[in-house]
Amino acid sequence: MDIAMPKLEWDESFSTGVPAMDEDDKRIFAYINELGDLMMGKADRNKFTKTVFSLLNFTLRHMVAEEAMLIKSGYPMMDEHAEDHKRYLNEAKNLYVKYLAGDSDSRILSAELIGVFTELLQEHIVKVDKPCGEFLARHYPEIMPHGGEGEPSWG
Repeated sequence: MDIAMPKLEWDESFSTGVPAMDEDDKRIFAYINELGDLMMGKADRNKFTKTVFSLLNFTLRHMVAEEAMLIKSGYPMMDEHAEDHKRYLNEAKNLYVKYLAGDSDSRILSAELIGVFTELLQEHIVKVDKPCGEFLARHYPEIMPHGGEGEPSWG
């Protein structure tokens, strides 16, 4: 009998009001769910490493694009927003480095990363990105999705 990890599901409570930001957040949800599936199954190290790298890379590029838009639009809470991004990215990066160095196995890393990214989704998106999205929608309405596969949808 296989044990399935509950899937994280995006719903309107996560909406920032900026469709392109929401699309990126949905992609982060998908990466986390894929990581959970790999944690519960018997994925090989290469597949697991590729998924973690893709999650970290996409999240970094999304956050950089988001910060660029915040700077361009004159967002008044930019410094605090960037610090929040930095905290999540550093925590995730440090976990991945430990894994690559052999100090953590894939199941432990998966559980820890899922914890970091679940907090990112539940805390940062809902409490930090929503006000940011409201500001951008008012002051920078021309934001439109344009990302390709693996690329942030805006920026």
